[in-house]
Amino acid sequence: MEDARDSMSTGPSDSVPSLDSPDHAPLGIEPDFRVSVSWGYRRVPMCPLQITPDEILVGTPHGEVQRYPRAAIKSIRPEPEVLAGPRWSLRIEHSVPGRWPWLWLCDLQSVHPQIMERLVAYGYPVRPSAWPPFTRPQRIIILVIAFAPVAAVFWVLWLIATGR
Repeated sequence: MEDARDSMSTGPSDSVPSLDSPDHAPLGIEPDFRVSVSWGYRRVPMCPLQITPDEILVGTPHGEVQRYPRAAIKSIRPEPEVLAGPRWSLRIEHSVPGRWPWLWLCDLQSVHPQIMERLVAYGYPVRPSAWPPFTRPQRIIILVIAFAPVAAVFWVLWLIATGR
């Protein structure tokens, strides 16, 4: 289990309590799944997730439960993670006041089908993915395009430094 937990982590974080500690067990949630969750730009591994017919419950690292009522969920769309190979994210767009407008369930390689089945069975607004899964050559092309401007700047600086 430790190996799976380490492979799903995106890096250590000193501010997040251990997932095995009682500090990480939110009250009122019996997790169906453990997934990485991203609120805005912060990704937290192994958060408890419970899907009920009325709401989606997500446990935070601080022992709180965030509730996303079904009526506030606008759409749920699976999307491939460009740099992570065969991993998928679920982008949940919602209108819960005071929260980031998207909730991302990340690193979903093994639990993705079960989560999708549960969401569809409960009638959540699941939309088809706008993207096919990226192949390895496609990911390489995306990386080259993303880093080409940075490489060009360094090349110009190198030309200036060497006097060419």
